[in-house]
Amino acid sequence: MKTLQNNIVEKYNWYKDITIEKNLFTPVNSFSNKLPFESAEFIRNAWNLIMKNNRLSDRLSLYVHIPFCYKTRCHYCMYYALIKHDTNLIDLYVQYLIDNITYFEPVFAKSTFESLYIGGGTPSLLNEDQLSKLLTKINDFRFHPSSEKTYEQSILTTSKEKIELLKNFGISRLSFGMQSIEPNVLKKVNRAYADEQKIREIIGYAKKTGFGEINIDLMIGLPEETSQGLRDGIQVAYEAGADCITVYIFRHLKHHMDQLDSARKKTIVNYNKEHVPEMLKVAREKVAEIGWVDTVEDDNTEYQYFTSDEHLREYSLSGYRTQPDSEYGNNTVGFGHSSFSYAQDFFRYECREKKYAFNPKSKSYVFDMVYKNDRQRIYTIEKLNRDRYVDLNQFLDLFGEKFEDVFNQEINEILYLERCKIDKKQFRLTSSDRIEHAALSKFFWNQEYLKQLI
Repeated sequence: MKTLQNNIVEKYNWYKDITIEKNLFTPVNSFSNKLPFESAEFIRNAWNLIMKNNRLSDRLSLYVHIPFCYKTRCHYCMYYALIKHDTNLIDLYVQYLIDNITYFEPVFAKSTFESLYIGGGTPSLLNEDQLSKLLTKINDFRFHPSSEKTYEQSILTTSKEKIELLKNFGISRLSFGMQSIEPNVLKKVNRAYADEQKIREIIGYAKKTGFGEINIDLMIGLPEETSQGLRDGIQVAYEAGADCITVYIFRHLKHHMDQLDSARKKTIVNYNKEHVPEMLKVAREKVAEIGWVDTVEDDNTEYQYFTSDEHLREYSLSGYRTQPDSEYGNNTVGFGHSSFSYAQDFFRYECREKKYAFNPKSKSYVFDMVYKNDRQRIYTIEKLNRDRYVDLNQFLDLFGEKFEDVFNQEINEILYLERCKIDKKQFRLTSSDRIEHAALSKFFWNQEYLKQLI
């Protein structure tokens, strides 16, 4: 018995260590290097089969990736991006996207998409001609009248003309990455600075143009940030005309942490245990001051969303979901380098293409079928990280098995650590900070899969 107890404690400590050292919070969509590569032809045939099943064919979203950035790559960025943005290269890439979409378009000819998300990189690097060509092609798909259509923007690379063009093509939501109002903080993470006057000018014009939602991204935990800087950033976004602010948590990426010593580990533990909650407190106090509400009250999530009560009531458009959600049954069709696609929670693939010419025979997609046990694991991890609990009746409805039977060992191990509560309705984690929460969720991971990732 003592050996078993020691093993549980060792496992828990190891999960905490790899969370710190490898920045492994919730990479449930990461792909093992052992997965097979397939062609666009293979992927299209798979979608054809899926779309014949009416139960699987609704709740479709479209994602398009623009992998170019403006002058520098931000140190915190986890996405595929290139500092190559000459007009000819982007022309080639836009044509690649158009050819790719054209190839898949017949599969979805009778479908209606509920959302569109164009992300990057920096999508606003596209000039007006490139933007018109791409959006003309995208609009060959059918969208719900109330569909949310998002275009990511940089204050530095957009213009009033581009904003008007986006509105004319039916884009309903703009998301601007500001991250911080403090120039020295942005310099530390290799991000270009947009001054306050430019922010107010561009956001104000977008507001006047009539978009359904204008979002500003801020980030907390950046090197040398100050509480006042965060307050000022929220104030500027609010006064400029933003409808909402999404605050992301700065993550110490794996390639920054290869040489961690024990002192550095301690710094990162304190960062997650003390600094992040303190900055969240500052953000919550500031949004309350301007009359907005906090829609995500948990400190252990990867982002917070702040807005007004009025906007929360009135903004009822369907939003793009980055993850498959077993409860919702959503699907995403992605186009572009590194784009991630999935049919609900059982079929997924990622584009690994590096060329700028579309070839349907090229094996440029890493592909995975997610079977029942891993679907149960992914669902559980997502629920714990989004809601901190699993609804036991919902789990039974979705998978036809009791949560307590499927994860008997994991539940007992976490119970031994006194880090959870379970009753007839819920299993709930009782972690005290973000690292501990991430470590506890790893008890539900596929262990062989986890070893491949690290």
